[in-house]
Amino acid sequence: MQLVICEKPSVAADVSKALSATHKFEKVDWGYKSASMYVAAAAGHLVAALPPDKYDPAYKLWSYESLPILPDRFMYQPRDERAGARLRQLSQLINSPEVTEVINACDAGREGELIFKLIAQYAKIGTTKPVLRAWFSSMTPQAIQTAFGSLKQDAEMLPLEYSARCREEADWMVGMNATRAATCTLGGGRQTLTLGRVQTPTLALIVERDIHIESFVSEDFHQVEATFAASSGIYTGLWRSSKDTDASDRFDNISDAEKVAAAAKSQGVGLIDSVDVRIEDVSPPRLFDLTDLQREANKRYGMTATRTLAAAQSCYETHKVLSYPRTDSRYLTADMAPNVPKLVARIRAAATEYEAAADAVLASCDPSGIIDDSKVSDHHALTPTDAQHDLSKLSEDERRVYDLVARRLLASLLPPQRIERTVVWTKVDSPQASLLFKSTGRREVELGWRLAWPEASQDKSRSKKTPQDEEDTQEESNQELPNVAQNERVKVSDAKVKTGHTKPPARFSEASLLGVMATAGKLVDDDDLAEAMRERGLGTPATRAAILEKLIEVEYMFRDGRQLRATDKGRGLILALGEHPLVKPELTGGWEQKLRQIERVKAPEALAAREDFKRAVRDFTKEVCEGFKDATPERMLAGRRKLANCPMPECKGTIVEGRKAWGCDTYKSKEDTGCGLVIWHEQGSTKVTEKQMLARLEDIRSGKVKPPTAAKDRQVLAKCPTADCGHDIVERERSWGCNSYKGPKDPGCGFTIWKTNSDKSEVSLEQAMAMIASGEGNGRPKAPEFAPCPRCSGSIVDRGKFYGCSSWQSPKKTGCGTSVWKVQNNQETPEDVVRQQLDAMKGTTAPKKTTKKASKTTKKH
Repeated sequence: MQLVICEKPSVAADVSKALSATHKFEKVDWGYKSASMYVAAAAGHLVAALPPDKYDPAYKLWSYESLPILPDRFMYQPRDERAGARLRQLSQLINSPEVTEVINACDAGREGELIFKLIAQYAKIGTTKPVLRAWFSSMTPQAIQTAFGSLKQDAEMLPLEYSARCREEADWMVGMNATRAATCTLGGGRQTLTLGRVQTPTLALIVERDIHIESFVSEDFHQVEATFAASSGIYTGLWRSSKDTDASDRFDNISDAEKVAAAAKSQGVGLIDSVDVRIEDVSPPRLFDLTDLQREANKRYGMTATRTLAAAQSCYETHKVLSYPRTDSRYLTADMAPNVPKLVARIRAAATEYEAAADAVLASCDPSGIIDDSKVSDHHALTPTDAQHDLSKLSEDERRVYDLVARRLLASLLPPQRIERTVVWTKVDSPQASLLFKSTGRREVELGWRLAWPEASQDKSRSKKTPQDEEDTQEESNQELPNVAQNERVKVSDAKVKTGHTKPPARFSEASLLGVMATAGKLVDDDDLAEAMRERGLGTPATRAAILEKLIEVEYMFRDGRQLRATDKGRGLILALGEHPLVKPELTGGWEQKLRQIERVKAPEALAAREDFKRAVRDFTKEVCEGFKDATPERMLAGRRKLANCPMPECKGTIVEGRKAWGCDTYKSKEDTGCGLVIWHEQGSTKVTEKQMLARLEDIRSGKVKPPTAAKDRQVLAKCPTADCGHDIVERERSWGCNSYKGPKDPGCGFTIWKTNSDKSEVSLEQAMAMIASGEGNGRPKAPEFAPCPRCSGSIVDRGKFYGCSSWQSPKKTGCGTSVWKVQNNQETPEDVVRQQLDAMKGTTAPKKTTKKASKTTKKH
């Protein structure tokens, strides 16, 4: 009996279907079974590395003095209860006496190999049963059948397994130790600061760009544009100091530009000094890897990297119309060349819009330009599959992704685009000097690959520009030039000065940031490291989308439309780290280089390579921790943007942003509050934007809104009427309340009188005094406790449609997540049954809830 273990249940279904010609499968609770084969599945990563406190309970308390934490042997545990149940099920199958051979059919790559090997480790398969490897990059039946017809020996996969284990163990050691070191020092033990070998240098790129933009000082420049009338038509030219490639085309002083314009106009006549016409072939684009696909989808449709990956994954797994998406290659292997015409035929049959380009390809299909075995490692480039393509079943995102991949394959197989470029130099001889004006023209001679890619940039050199390459030079426009000849005399119809402004580089979008991550070799000097970075860059194609989402989740970065910007927290962290090695891309470049070397060594040499890598990472982790020895929370303040001058009377402070509010930087502590100006990010159920905050500051400055009173200066109205409280009632901006209130987690007695009732009627001071005298506030009463929370120190309270923990604050801040619905199975649940269900939750954790939207964009395992 053979046992096949796939990475996901959907893949198990596809494998059993593809092998049904030789096996009669029946569906069972754990997968599929036939007389000689079982097909079961994991659900992505089923195990997780143990946290530090599982190695030693002393690590439960985060302390800088306890670092570094470097386990000699890494141990694992099930990710959650559901993963534990599936692990036990797979372990039973692996160790079943009737199973004589195990086939690893997890995703063909580093992570897929690790998923299987950790399952095997959990099941303690050891060397008791042989293991084979099924390696396929497409979910079509033919690809699966081919893989099972040529199974690999498990020993061949040992270098890939060791590379995967090295990557995970290195990320654990560096990420966990650096995070604890930063939290205990820069975070003061109160603010968690997560660090990692990929996310930290990525954040540094964003912070560096933001600071560059904010410190950029724009300068005016002036150019002279002349209009010429030839016998065959009108054209314009831009003044250049000479014909040299790097010649200047601008003036810093406008008076100098005006003199040149006046001289050209006064002369009135020019001479065609030279006409250069050349034909340029623009090569077709290469095939997509995942990063390039994500960049294109972001530029064209504004799709995030996560959305693009989810759509591509669905096209691969569910619809079988695309090959494996998590690839870092943009080429195909030689053995795929005969199949390329079939792929083109499938695209042609999928939709009429592809027919013209597909017919042009099939007329003389030559795939040699997209074939290169040396540039394909785990997976070939993204392509459509040779299965039937029913596009009617695809969602909008899936259809967009399919269209990009299909058009890119067609474009890559078409001939170059032919462009005629013309450069005309016109000379105007003035008494002072000969003035040169350059005119450029462009004309498309042959459409070539643009037949399949009509929206592509007409100028390939421009499409290759990255944000850091952008310059402020104003190039000559590509105009429709008239037919002119050398030595032809032309009339100077006009000459005028055009003023421009130097511009800072553009802020990162996901497209441009993914491009820099993929080509991070440009950021390092060492050629070997740069080559490794070009192969893998910062992160891998499969992980870059998750890295960006992680930076947003931990509030280091945020999306502003299509732009990505660092928060003050993210900026403060990078500035506080200074020249720390984690900030530099060289670290990831060096590691990826070594990880790929481990993948490529021969199996007998893999263990020694793994041990060398492990020693280097342990030494580096010690260096990382040592780098935080003198770090203090004050360093984080360097990242705070100065948003506005404080509007409080006689205050010379500046408004900055904190974790929960904007406030004046004269604040030092609760005892030394400065002017006391604070505007909270969240006020009740309303989230205040930065724009709204700035408007409120102007209202305070203009006197439209009364300035808030600092806590130390608040007027005491009366003693708090709450029994045994003993504090005072003071006036705040929007309420009168007990000064026993310190914050949401320390609300004191909670007595409050809001200045505006729920019906929006105003409460006067006289009414407030009467309410204080009667001991009746108008604040929301605290819900009585229904039962103690079984999962945390909170209380279960009545929340209307359900009973839930008091730790709940909002849908994004769910606390421990404990809840029991009042209506279950269309019947009202008695209180005693609710209490029983709560008791059954003791010692458990609430399952993570995801919205439908989130579930579509979450990485599928």
